[in-house]
Amino acid sequence: MCWLCGWVQLAGIEKHYQAGNIIAKYYSADNLPSSKHLGADVLQFLEFYENLTYSDSSFSDHFNNEAFETKQIRLHWRIERNSSLSKKVKKLKGYKCEACEMKFVDKYGEIGKQFIEAHHLKPISELGIGKFKVDLENDFAVLCSNCHSMIHKLADPSDLNELKKILTSVNSNGLN
Repeated sequence: MCWLCGWVQLAGIEKHYQAGNIIAKYYSADNLPSSKHLGADVLQFLEFYENLTYSDSSFSDHFNNEAFETKQIRLHWRIERNSSLSKKVKKLKGYKCEACEMKFVDKYGEIGKQFIEAHHLKPISELGIGKFKVDLENDFAVLCSNCHSMIHKLADPSDLNELKKILTSVNSNGLN
């Protein structure tokens, strides 16, 4: 059994996703478990979740400017992504946000050069396990960090046009 305990060192933008995970088990892509084995692992995860308890004894209704961080070791489920896809999408679509048209290089200079985030228009969670063909032009959008976060707040995170409408509405009403 290969339960992941501790931090997996991730590079690039992927490193920001590790804090959002609670539990994980690593399966090599060329040695996936049987359905029975996978089901047993899911049941084990559910048991872990049932035993979770809230343990922040420092919580108080009284507000002040102090806060405490806790460093913990957690187990994680992780969907492996192909990082070369992201690079290909960025090279194909460029480095201008498809929603707000911001270019990081214009805002941050040299450190913003060739920086943008690739967004799956079809959520990764809806994709099956294993290999599947993707269309780099139509299955992805390139978005700035803010637009990438905001598109995930929409009812349909694949609706780039809805995000553009929101931006147009906000900008035309002088709310920006």
